[in-house]
Parts: sequence; structure tokens; C-alpha cells
Amino acid sequence: MRSPDPKILKKITSFTTRLNDSEFVNTRKRYFDVAGGSLDVATYLSGSPECFSQIQYKRGKDIRIVFSPEVHLSSNHDAIYLRGAAILSLIDSLESQGNRVELWLGWDNTVSSQKYESRICAKRSTDLLNISSLAVVCCDTDFLRTCEFNMIGHFLQTNSVGVNCGITLQGDIVLNGAYDNMAHFDTVESTLAWIDSLKAKLAEGSSGLLK
Repeated sequence: MRSPDPKILKKITSFTTRLNDSEFVNTRKRYFDVAGGSLDVATYLSGSPECFSQIQYKRGKDIRIVFSPEVHLSSNHDAIYLRGAAILSLIDSLESQGNRVELWLGWDNTVSSQKYESRICAKRSTDLLNISSLAVVCCDTDFLRTCEFNMIGHFLQTNSVGVNCGITLQGDIVLNGAYDNMAHFDTVESTLAWIDSLKAKLAEGSSGLLK
């Protein structure tokens, strides 16, 4: 995997930071106690006596996120950055609650009556979240375009992009690349609403949240 363009990394980091500061994403619950725990430096410097914090994690679910990057050719770059930042922020939020999250890219296409499926596991459930390593996968349009066309050419010996027939790879959260779904990432506010909706559905035990 190639290193991300610094501009891409700066943009996605900026969006991720803004999303992570929201009440929908910040899910760590801190318990403050002068008797033990780890030192919260910011609280200590502010002079608070409750400067030792303990973070409680609960064992959650095994969650698979699947997304199709096929709309990257006609989507604006900010929407791509916001979608990537939303995925990474959602992973961070879910894992901070004790869930184990894996991330997959998926393409399903039909070309000349032939079907192909391609899958990339971008993050295993046991991997720690690393924004730098996932910035290219989530937001680099050159990578996404090259990856898709190369897979089509390799499997089907054709230059046609074919017809998107949706994703058959099952996931708890699935973004299928439909243009309507990209509307979730028009603004930071709409992206936060999307994250909040998904987390609410996960709490209810829903699956296949976004088809």
C-alpha cells in the first residue's frame, strides 16, 4: 500500500477531528478518582484535584463495515474525504465502546454477461485503527480508480466498466456506492447525523443498515 498524499492525509485528518469532537462519536466514558488510574494531564494542569482518570471499556460486538468506492469518478472530493472520515470516526467510536470492527472494500460488477466480485480487507478486527494507513483506501481517488479498472481488466480482459449490480458481501454496515447514499456526506452536519443513525440502529441490533 502506498503512502497517502500529504494533502489527502491533512484533509481527512481535519474532517476526522471535527467528527470526533461531536457527541455522536465521542463515546469513551471516564471515571475520575483521586485514588488511582492514569494521570489526565490536561485536567492536572488546570488544577483539578480529580486529575486521575480511568476509562471503562465494555465488550461489544464484532462489526463488519463494507463500502463500495465506485462513485468516486463523479463525486466531489470533499464528499469522498467526508465519507472516509466518517468511516474512520465510526470505527474509532465503535471500538472505543469495546466493539471489534473490520473494514472491507467491495466491488460487484457485470461485464459482457460475466460477473466478478472483488474484495479488499483494509482492516482486520484485530488491527488498531491507523488513519495514515487507511487514508489512501478511503479517500485517494487515483487509488480507487486504478484499483477498480485493474481488477476489471485482470478478471475479464476488458476495458469496460460494466454495470454495478450491488454488493453481495454481507456486512453490518454496507455503503453500496449509490448516489443517494453519498448525500449523507454533503456536509459535516449530515455526516454526523448518518453516524448517529447507524449507532442507534446498531444498538437496536439491526443488521444490513445501509444497502
